[in-house]
Amino acid sequence: MKYLCGLVMLVGGTPGRAPAPAAVASVAGAAPPHRKELMSSPVLDFQTSLFEKEYIELGDRREPIVRGGRHLFDRLPSAFEGVSQIGVIGWGPQGSAQARNLKDSLGDAVRVTVGLREGSGSFEEARAAGFREADGTLGEMYQVIR
Repeated sequence: MKYLCGLVMLVGGTPGRAPAPAAVASVAGAAPPHRKELMSSPVLDFQTSLFEKEYIELGDRREPIVRGGRHLFDRLPSAFEGVSQIGVIGWGPQGSAQARNLKDSLGDAVRVTVGLREGSGSFEEARAAGFREADGTLGEMYQVIR
């Protein structure tokens, strides 16, 4: 079974921003880098044959993006070709929105599962959104990502 997995780790600073220089230094064990050094890190890029890619400038960085829209929904199953399951860990504001959006957007093309900590109070909210233990789309996080 193939999985598409993502992991976001905040080392320090504010979500959506580069970590504070001191936070980066404490993790790397080196002197704090200057802001310019943080911003000049390599640009992440991607290839796509299904979507129109464009570049935007963010500060002194050039970043690739794909502008979304409902007119692109029919391309999603092709974009996830070869992926049979996506596991979303957690049911906070991001996890709940991502799980519901993926489930609604992908339909039956890709199975979307939600994994929570055992005893989490979020199980009831996930059930209300249509995720179920009985069909394997909801469960303890380590069981769901298998």
